[in-house]
Amino acid sequence: EPEQVGSNADYSTDPRFIATMRDKVHYGPVTFRRGSEPYMTIGMAHGGRNPGATIADVNLKLAWDVVTSIRVGKTGYAFITDPKGRLLAHPDMNLVLRNTDLKALPQVTAALKGDAAVSQVGAGIGQDGREVLSAYAKVAKVGWNVFVELPATEALGPVWAAFYQTLALLALGVVLAGAAGTL
Repeated sequence: EPEQVGSNADYSTDPRFIATMRDKVHYGPVTFRRGSEPYMTIGMAHGGRNPGATIADVNLKLAWDVVTSIRVGKTGYAFITDPKGRLLAHPDMNLVLRNTDLKALPQVTAALKGDAAVSQVGAGIGQDGREVLSAYAKVAKVGWNVFVELPATEALGPVWAAFYQTLALLALGVVLAGAAGTL
C-alpha cells in the first residue's frame, strides 16, 4: 500500500508485522511486482509505551545502481541473486525485469549449496555461455549472493601474453646459441 501514514488500519495479524515484532528487524523475501520489478519488505520494531513497527516495501532497482558502478577489468560485471538463484540486480536491467533464473550456472549452484560464511573464487560459465572467472560473497541477513565475474579470456590474457613472449625469447635464444655454436 503506497505511503499510508496514520491510517489507523489494524495490521496486527499481517505476517509482515508479526515477523517484525518477533525478529525486531525483518527482511522479507524478494517478490516481483507487475511481473518484473523486484521488491523486498523491510520492517523494524519500535519499543516504548506504544510499541509498533515501521514496515516498508523497498524497490530493489536501487541495488542496480550499486551493481552497475562495480568495474571489473574491461568487460567484467557484477550481479546479485536471491537465495533461490533468481537475478535481483545486474548491469543489464532487462535480465532482472524478466525475472531471470540463474541457478543452472555452476557458480550460482555452488553458491546456493555453499556455507553462508564462505566466499569462493573459481571458474564458471557466464550468462552468454563463455567461460568466466567468478567470485561471490554471501549477504547473510538476506541470503543474497553477490557475484563478480570476468571473462576468462580477459583474465588470462596477460598470462598467455607472458607465456608467448617467454616462448619467443626461448626460441630466439636457441637460434642464437645454434648460430654461435656453428661459428
